[in-house]
Parts: sequence; structure tokens; C-alpha cells
Amino acid sequence: MTENFLYMLAPIMNGKIFLILLLGTLFGLILGVLPGLGPTTGGALILPFTMTLEPLSAIILLTSIYCAGTYGGAITAILINTPGTPAAAATCLDGYPLAQKGEAARALGMATFGSAFGGIFSVIVLVLFAPILANIAYEFGQPEYFALDHLLASEYPINEATVPPSAGKIPINEPIPEERKIVLKQYLKSSLVGSFTAFIATLLKI
Repeated sequence: MTENFLYMLAPIMNGKIFLILLLGTLFGLILGVLPGLGPTTGGALILPFTMTLEPLSAIILLTSIYCAGTYGGAITAILINTPGTPAAAATCLDGYPLAQKGEAARALGMATFGSAFGGIFSVIVLVLFAPILANIAYEFGQPEYFALDHLLASEYPINEATVPPSAGKIPINEPIPEERKIVLKQYLKSSLVGSFTAFIATLLKI
């Protein structure tokens, strides 16, 4: 585990990579602050440029743009009640009222600390558990692939838009409404199609 942390920190000592990290962070912040853009757009824009870089430098550049862009969306969410990224939508609920009370600096500080702490903690967890998850992935066989494919293929989006209000909770002694029967039939049909698709996908992986 200690070796993984040393390998993780070693590239930062390289001046070129550290400069790429700073430029990517600055570029990601600018994209995150501008509503309508974001880390995904930034990655797409900078992707051709990464073709000329070394693999490690390209990955660090894209990662820094993504992380900084995700955080940058909180700046406009707090100051002007407009999230720069979809991830910062919930920040408008608490950050903008604080800014209206004259506590914008406090809200920005909390967003910065939360983003930094979450990012560092997630990287540490990844470094610790990535070898374990890799070993588990090597143990995947045909039953596991079949279960995973079935889970992904048989999902049916049942939400408020597809289930009418009248097809809510059904008392035990009452008949099933026609709306609920239609939804259940669609779900059953989707599950059968998903099971067949997963079975075919499993055969192709043999």
C-alpha cells in the first residue's frame, strides 16, 4: 500500500507534470464557472491536444480539468444562483441564500473544503482498494457476467412520468388498476428481453 502512495506522489515532483496540473486546474475552473460548459465539454475540447502528450501527462490534464470544472460550478451557484455544472445544482439551495446574507466567502470556503476533502479522500480510497477490486474482477466468470448483463438490460424506468397517480399504492382487497397492469406488463416484457440479451451476451463471451 505504501508503494502505491509513493507512485501516486512521484509525478508531482516533475516540473512539467506539475505545470500541466496547474494549467488543467485553471482551465477547468474557467469552464466550470461558465454555465452551459463543464468538465465534460472541457475534456472534449482539450482531447485533441492530449494526443501530443505522454500518457501520464494526458491523464493528469484530463483529470485536473474534470475535478476543477466540477468544483467551479459551485462558484456561480453561490454568487448568482446559477449552477455552472449539474453537480452544483444543489449548491444553489444553501450557497445562494448565504451569499444574500453577505456570507458568500463562507459559502465558497465550505464548497472549496468539501470539494478538496472529497477529492483527496476518494483518491486515497481508490489507491487502497483498487488492487482488491482488480483481484475481484479477475474472478468474474460466466455466471457473474450473466447476472451483471441481466441487471443492466432488464432495468425499466418506472417513475412518476410512466406510472399514473391512480396507479399508486394498491390495497390488498382491491383489484389492480388497469394503469398498473400496463406498467407491470411492460416491466415483464423488458425483463424477458433483458434476460435473452444477457444470455446472448454471455454466450458471446465464452
